Amino acid sequence: MTGNLFHQHIRCRILIVILLCLCHPVVASDLYQADSHFQQASYELAREAYIDAANVGSAHAFYQLGVMHYRGLGVSQDSIKALVWFDLAAEQKFNDAPSIVADLLALVPTDNQADVDQLLLTFREHYGVQPLAEKYYPVINPATLARKIYFAEEGQTEQNASLFYEYIDTLDFDRQQEARDEAALEGDRRPFAASMLFARGRMVPVWMRPYSAVADFDVGADGSARNIQTSHEIGYTKSALSNLSINGGPSPQFAGKNISFVNRAYLGVAGYTRAKIRSESYFQFYVALERKARKLRNNPDSEN
Repeated sequence: MTGNLFHQHIRCRILIVILLCLCHPVVASDLYQADSHFQQASYELAREAYIDAANVGSAHAFYQLGVMHYRGLGVSQDSIKALVWFDLAAEQKFNDAPSIVADLLALVPTDNQADVDQLLLTFREHYGVQPLAEKYYPVINPATLARKIYFAEEGQTEQNASLFYEYIDTLDFDRQQEARDEAALEGDRRPFAASMLFARGRMVPVWMRPYSAVADFDVGADGSARNIQTSHEIGYTKSALSNLSINGGPSPQFAGKNISFVNRAYLGVAGYTRAKIRSESYFQFYVALERKARKLRNNPDSEN
């Protein structure tokens, strides 16, 4: 192949591979599924899945696409495309991609070496580590490292604001327990009543019973709690989660501007010590907690 023809061949390949990359939207890709298609020789499905992953910088996907184009698996055999994909994988030092690239480059005529180098550079500039990092990963600004995110209530300044997002659960179990104890004591002093014979008549409403939940959520720029996800949930937590969603907390701020944040809140007795939960006041709750813990220990896959 003459230098001129090879040069035209290279330029043609650039356009073809660019179209190949850009014609697929960037979506989440299951590499395990892609590998499964590849192993089952479903190469068209494998190629589509690898392309999706390649668009977000997967070195494994780059490498597999190189293999497919080099061997002609589900696509036309093309060493130029193979070289491009292997080189992107080699930039991340994936598997033996660097040595494969070296072997393929050794086959390129000396007169055409500059054209090939430019081709590889072009693709690294668009799909290499640096451009993908700038597109998908946060960039650290050293000038702001000394500043901290703070949480300011209305009227507070950065100097007197808290560095912690604090959500105060509005249900005070201790105070409620004291009220129940006083009511029970008062009941013992009263003349005999039918309700004393029936425990049901003296039951605590479900929304006033102790509960526990760990809530993870996004904190909006206005301090509102969004996308709440709970774990270690025991008891009636609907009211507490509703209050969290409605009331939220202080606004997260950075350098004088409201920003979004993430947080974890311990609702109900989730923030209590073990000794306090095991006290007489919360004994029934502790029994329920132990029962659930035992169930989870015996069945790690349980969702309840």
